[in-house]
Amino acid sequence: RLEKEMDPPEDAADVLSLHYFEAGDYRPAWRYALVAARHAYDVYAFVEAAGLYSRAVEAGRRLADITQAEMAAVERALGDSWYSAGEFRKASDAYAVARPLLASDPFAEARLLMRLSHLEEKLGKYAEALRWTEQARVAFHGMPGAEAARQAARAGAWHAKLLHADGRTSEAIECAERTVAEAEAADDAEALADAYFVMAKAYGQLGRDGAASLMQRSLEACQRAGNLEKQTDVLSNIGAVCQAEGRWDDALSYYHRAHEAAQRAGSTVEAAALNVNIAEILTDRGEWTEAEALLVETLPVWKATQYRYNLGHCLVQLGRVLLRTGRLNDALARLEEAKMDFLEVGAEKNIPAVDAWIG
Repeated sequence: RLEKEMDPPEDAADVLSLHYFEAGDYRPAWRYALVAARHAYDVYAFVEAAGLYSRAVEAGRRLADITQAEMAAVERALGDSWYSAGEFRKASDAYAVARPLLASDPFAEARLLMRLSHLEEKLGKYAEALRWTEQARVAFHGMPGAEAARQAARAGAWHAKLLHADGRTSEAIECAERTVAEAEAADDAEALADAYFVMAKAYGQLGRDGAASLMQRSLEACQRAGNLEKQTDVLSNIGAVCQAEGRWDDALSYYHRAHEAAQRAGSTVEAAALNVNIAEILTDRGEWTEAEALLVETLPVWKATQYRYNLGHCLVQLGRVLLRTGRLNDALARLEEAKMDFLEVGAEKNIPAVDAWIG
């Protein structure tokens, strides 16, 4: 009845997929679940997309003529949905199922390796993330065609980001400079944005001139690519530069713009990270009640996603609020917890600042 009444019936794809699945009619259940899942993902409804892709997986397993490549694509899409929703363990499970199904498609497998690298970075495992990225870079460079060149440039940019995060600043700059040339040759704005972003952060860290102009180039490339997630990252980092220079009003403006972009992109994790940055400025301004409320709101996000680095950052800021408001035992507990999180993910460079607050 729904199929007959709706024009087109795909407008009710989510409901139709449910009815057909429960009825045991798996062919239309598979088709409608995929239609609905893709739509949900495109409008940043990532948890809903994951549920629909899961339904498609279950339907596909009951259909004899669904190919291995088709199932791999759906498992990968399921992993991407969970990843975008911040459910990193669930994403890892889906990718683990997808990878052996991609053995006959080197290009698709290399793209999955990149996703695994991003996942390991979120969990603070930089060595594993670098290993997956290097494998993907080698694979892409060995393939012909424009798309392989674009993906190789993106892999290079991500490799530079990981090197920078791992404290290997000089190597990161060299890798990013090579990637700028690759990205320009491949005409890939996303890789170019990432490469400039790494160079800007590294220049700033080393005290070199040109960091601000490089960050602006990165933002322009992000806007050209139309990538909201990358715009979020760049706006956030411009805010951090303003904050470091003591321009708190400008910093808050950039952080709020980044928060808006993160929400439009459906990125709960990035939006929560920006709340921590905003709370840090509010703490320095003495607006402790507002800062504490933001920080307490984000804690469940970091614990649910097991994003230990950002959990540590949040706990440091919460410890500072507790210290400023005279709750010393609670402050010490939060700071010690933050220290353990940083140590667990290998972020030793963050420890001296935590020790200073404890002192």
